Formats: sequence, C-alpha cells, structure tokens
Amino acid sequence: MATVVFENLKDVTLPPGPVVLTIGTFDGVHRAHQMLFRETIAHARSIGGVAAVLTFQNHPRSVIASGHEPMLLTDWATKKRLIVEQGVDVLAGILFDEPLSQTSPEQFVAEVISKKFRACAVMSGPAFHFGFRGAGSAALLQELSAKYQYTYTKHEPISLHGRKVSSTLIREMLDEGDVATAAEFLGRPHRNSGVVVTGDALGRKMQYPTANIEFPPDVLIPPRGVYAVRVTDPSSKTHNGMMNIGWRPTVDGKNLRHEVHLLDFSGDLVGSTLHVDYVARIRDEQKFDGVDALRAQLQRDEAATRKVLTSS
Repeated sequence: MATVVFENLKDVTLPPGPVVLTIGTFDGVHRAHQMLFRETIAHARSIGGVAAVLTFQNHPRSVIASGHEPMLLTDWATKKRLIVEQGVDVLAGILFDEPLSQTSPEQFVAEVISKKFRACAVMSGPAFHFGFRGAGSAALLQELSAKYQYTYTKHEPISLHGRKVSSTLIREMLDEGDVATAAEFLGRPHRNSGVVVTGDALGRKMQYPTANIEFPPDVLIPPRGVYAVRVTDPSSKTHNGMMNIGWRPTVDGKNLRHEVHLLDFSGDLVGSTLHVDYVARIRDEQKFDGVDALRAQLQRDEAATRKVLTSS
C-alpha cells in the first residue's frame, strides 16, 4: 500500500491492526534511520500490523532553544520523500510547536503514543528525547511500556569506518566540505533544493552560464568552493554540473552566491526548482588575477568535474 502522510497530529487516522511506531527527528534520514525504518516495517509485517513513523517538520531545538538549533540536513519536503521511499504505511510529520514543547513526557506517551497511535510496539534511537525540557528518554519509554501496554526497543547506533552514524557527525563533515564522506554516511549524496533566480549573466560572458539558486535559510549548505554535482530539474531529468558557492572575489562579488553550471545544457531555468546533489569537492574558493585567469581555472574545474562524475 502507498504511504499515507499526515502533516497535523489531529488529522492522523490509522488503518486497522496493531501499530508499530518509530519516533524521532530523523534529520538527514541517514543509514541508521533507514535501518530503524526497515526494522519497524519488518516487525509490523511479522504481526500483520501497521508500520508508522512520527517525526517533525522542523528541528525541535528551533522551539526549545531558538537561535541554537542546528542547520537542517533535510527540509521537510526532502525528509518526507525519503521516508516514504522506505515503504512505511503511515508517516506523520508534524510541526514541533510551543504547546508540544510544554507537554510532560508521560502525557506525550499517554496522549500521542498510546491514544493517538495506539502503538503496541515503539522503537527509537538511543538519543531520542521528548516532553517538557526533553525530560523524556529511551529509559522512560521503557519504564512506561507496561503501563501503556507496548513493547519498547531502543536501537543502538550503527558504525561506518569506525565512527557512529549520526546527524551531528554528518553536519560536521558537510561543514568541512567533505561531501563525499557525508554521502557514505547518509547513504546518498547530500541534497539542497532551491529556486533559480535571475543573475547578472557574468558566467554566460565567460562561456559558463550558471543558474543562480536561492536555498532556504535553515538548511545546511556546504562551505565556499567548487563542487561536482548532479542536478535534477522539474521534469525529473538529471544533469551533471559544476557548483560554485562563494562571494566571487575575482569580480568583487557583494553577496554569497550558489551558482551551478549544467554541463552540456542550454535553456532558461529561472523560476524552476532544482535539486542539487553534491558528489565531490573540487577546490576551495579562490581569487584570480582577472577574468581570463578565472576562465582558465573554470576550464580546469570542468575537466575535473567531468572526470569525477564519469567515475562515480
């Protein structure tokens, strides 16, 4: 059956059968999250039940510690798509708001887990916290399981290359520009999605026309530099591309730009939403001695980009 998606807790309705519920922020929907979804589905199938996910469209810390929340690895649209692709039966993606932040941990278990989702089994990662001031934990979910008649399973992190897979670690990798390793831990390339806006056509004058993309302000964008990317357009066609993130110091740029040159492509993309998947970092941002030197470097960047994308 197709996944049923709800974006408001009051609208959630569940099909008949015992419900296996997994709860978490799931930012990035990385390899550890994917394993948890697979085990949720497997458990639900083994008892003829419903595999359900409860998550948040925003990061809870944007409410409980506003100004100190991490940048998102996945906006809600991307997170929703990735979780649906896992094959769960029900996905509830709700806004974490002030009233929810004031709910006591046991009230959350009683009203949401037990009453709303009628869960017979609950799964989460070890770091999941809930309720007022994050006082609810995996230990409390276990403690309350008998009272509210569900079984609880705490899933430990998985490791890759000797490091535990986590959203925090992946953010650190991306902050360093290590998009290739981040992709290993995510299980796919990091993606930014945004709308193409009108630029100044400087790239076109150098035979490297670019689409200038505006990304949402709360998503994590890799640091300044040039990247080999794959770009999906509104028709779902994927293009190889060369992405520049930076201030364009050679031409005295005044604003941080996100510019992508699509290889072997011509056309007007203004107004389109593009999805940019980062494959590899080509180089840092640099200042060159004039436009001719910059054009020569762009030619070298293109060659490096083609080589990377051909082999990956």
